[in-house]
Amino acid sequence: MKERNTYNYNPLDLEIDRAIGIKLPIMDDNSNFKLSYTSEEQAITNLKNLLLTGKGERMMLPDFGTGIREKLFENINDDVIDDLRDDISQAIAFWTPYINVLDLRIYTRVLDLSNNYYETNNTIFVDITFSVSPYNNEFTIRVFNQGTTLGITEEN
Repeated sequence: MKERNTYNYNPLDLEIDRAIGIKLPIMDDNSNFKLSYTSEEQAITNLKNLLLTGKGERMMLPDFGTGIREKLFENINDDVIDDLRDDISQAIAFWTPYINVLDLRIYTRVLDLSNNYYETNNTIFVDITFSVSPYNNEFTIRVFNQGTTLGITEEN
């Protein structure tokens, strides 16, 4: 990937009651837009947007996104997982340099309630633990497939 110019902006969340962006998912249960009021909230939304977008899907930015969706239908092996890890790491470093990845785990087995692992029939789980510069709060996002679409959850 080629070098990308980055610019430092002052935080946009200087006014408490002024929204600076739209959060994902866009609508809440009452059909209202979910707004972000802090730079940290918006950075998390930017990361989610990056992870859920396939390369070539965004007009005028063909390299924006990741290959998660394409990998869901391949035979999952160590090479596919390594390629996906590299793709995600490079995309985050290039498009969201203010995201500090603390841990990136990709797996196909999950732990059930009785503490036994079970296979998930070609489901890939991607867990990304990160913080947002200059904040030090730690968050985890999980991306997984739901049939033919991607799902995403967030913990903090």
